[in-house]
Amino acid sequence: AFANLRYENKQLSGKVSEYEKQVAEMQAKLDEQASKYSELETNFSNERKLREEMEDKVGKANLAESKEFRERFDVKKDKLVEDLAKVIVEKTDVTDLNKATDFATKLMAASDGDVLHAIENLPSYVQGSIYNLVKSGKDLDAERSAALEQWRTTQAGLSEAAARERIEQANKIREAQGQKIPYMLIVGDKEAENGTVSVRTRAGGDEGAMALDDFAAKIGEEIKTRAK
Repeated sequence: AFANLRYENKQLSGKVSEYEKQVAEMQAKLDEQASKYSELETNFSNERKLREEMEDKVGKANLAESKEFRERFDVKKDKLVEDLAKVIVEKTDVTDLNKATDFATKLMAASDGDVLHAIENLPSYVQGSIYNLVKSGKDLDAERSAALEQWRTTQAGLSEAAARERIEQANKIREAQGQKIPYMLIVGDKEAENGTVSVRTRAGGDEGAMALDDFAAKIGEEIKTRAK
């Protein structure tokens, strides 16, 4: 009886050791997944910052160079400078249009105090015409800057939302892996448009995009194989 007890104890110890080994392996996998997740979050954060910087630089340039933006602001500003130059030629001692245009451009960029100082010796009705045109130019500049800032803020918000969506996606993937779900399907705007799904498996990881019908057929074959 004692020998049997020793044998059973040995068998039990072996099973406990095996269980401990399996637990250690599972913990190692969990630690590895946690490490990958942490790295993924860091990559997302870095990618978001880079994307915001690039979108801000490239996007602002594209926006400022677009036909609609130029017509809304730059063309109007050029017309105001042209009108101001004509007023200067007609109402002051400056008769050269090029010099008047240069003077008009400087007035548009000057402070209100400097503008008033530059035209203080002119008749009041001329001062009014010039000042009103300069003010219109400054208002247009302020509106232009506000439009660019609004664009930047909007793009930053979109980038933030995209980053949050990707982190949430990573959380769901991690949760599914923890639940030992064999297949995970990810469907975004691109997949929806193309009629595909991005496939991830618990064993193999990311398997890329696949047509929905092809995936259904693959799963059907796998179910048939396992049922045999």
